Amino acid sequence: MAKRTIPNESAFGREGFTFVEIILTLALLTLIVGITVPVSVNMYYRFSFNRAEDTVMTALQEARSRSLYGAERGDWGVYISPEQSVLFQGESFAERQQHLDTLLGVPDNIVEEEVEVVFRHFYGEPDQATTFQLDLSRDRESTITVNEKGVSYVE
Repeated sequence: MAKRTIPNESAFGREGFTFVEIILTLALLTLIVGITVPVSVNMYYRFSFNRAEDTVMTALQEARSRSLYGAERGDWGVYISPEQSVLFQGESFAERQQHLDTLLGVPDNIVEEEVEVVFRHFYGEPDQATTFQLDLSRDRESTITVNEKGVSYVE
């Protein structure tokens, strides 16, 4: 006996998706995107802040190390302003050897005021202990302290 088929029907009894299936799929995709986008943005800002914090700490340690072992026979320091961040050689940022500058890859406006820490040649100690805030908004900030011995740490 021959099998009867109804025209325009698949083996499952219908072709295509119903309106309800399409709406449910779109709602589910919207929910997934609505959750993942804010989480991803927050993770990006956290990563950017942590990277900037690590870069500043590394630059402070590098400046102290260079002053301790006498690189270029002089003082070394780190200058951070809202516009730029620089590892420099010299008694101050104003009197530095510009050809030895190393620009730090930190975002602009990470500090509100200029910060300059200079480590003295051979001793690796700053003129004075310094504490400053790193702030990238979005409720992320940290305090960096350079003590009288030149040791820097994050609070």
